[in-house]
Amino acid sequence: MSRFGRRALLAASVLPMPALASRSLPIVLVVGSRLGTTADLWARSAAPFLERHWRHAAVTVRNLPGRGGLAALEEVAATEVGQRQIAVFAAPLLLARAIEAGGASPLAGLRPLAAIQEEALVLVGRPDAPIDPARIADDGRPLATPAAGTAAHLAARRIAAPSGLAVLPFASAVAARQAAAAGHAVAALLPLADAAPALREGKLVALGVTGRTPNPLLPDVPTLAVPGGELLALPHRGFMLPSGAPESVAHRLLPGIASLASDPDFVKDRAAQGHAARFLPPDAWAMLLEQMDNELRDRWRDDPWIVRSG
Repeated sequence: MSRFGRRALLAASVLPMPALASRSLPIVLVVGSRLGTTADLWARSAAPFLERHWRHAAVTVRNLPGRGGLAALEEVAATEVGQRQIAVFAAPLLLARAIEAGGASPLAGLRPLAAIQEEALVLVGRPDAPIDPARIADDGRPLATPAAGTAAHLAARRIAAPSGLAVLPFASAVAARQAAAAGHAVAALLPLADAAPALREGKLVALGVTGRTPNPLLPDVPTLAVPGGELLALPHRGFMLPSGAPESVAHRLLPGIASLASDPDFVKDRAAQGHAARFLPPDAWAMLLEQMDNELRDRWRDDPWIVRSG
């Protein structure tokens, strides 16, 4: 059985902590989902840490659900200069949602600010029926994943393609986890944060985890190969500004985000949720998003992951 620890990664560099203003400066994190969802909870857990590193800033969260999260991105893209609205951006999910909707890339109206979190995907199975990841296709049951278009679903399709293993997306990661625990699926590919409760309780065991190197949160679990899908198998979360935001805004916000990513309390909090703090500055964040967007659009053209009605 794999061991699920709480060790975490520390960021490599720390930039000075800026004072954003001499008075309280309101900053709104815009989240494209309802209260209590994963994206909402993530933003609300990050807000106090942002206030710690954006001195004199008051950070609030605004929920603007609609169109799979795209409505919030459009709202931030249309923000007038002088307003402090920042989009919370999950990749590749929101890029995939824009492609499914048949619209332009959300990157056209947004300016990457920084990413602060990298997430891993983990292949899990029942502890009473250990499974060799290389032979799960021989079982006959499907591989469970969260909803179509999520990073776990996209990666699972790549993992399953060589063997012809059926991939069955569920409405949520919780439902996919339950299917694996009940034995209705041969295994499930899940975000590590969603698999963590069942791993800690011993209801599921980790068979493989995505990443460039062994995952510090699952040090004894082998790295999971995702043929042709390595880029999308490590979801990221970060922030986006309106494309018209002045350079000075990003310049004032970035040092605080960089120091946040190496804050020991933040790193520990992310690790407890199955995440790794990883700071990507604007250029690196923009490059990653562009690469993801290009790969997703190529996939959609050749092998769409959902079938649009009509």
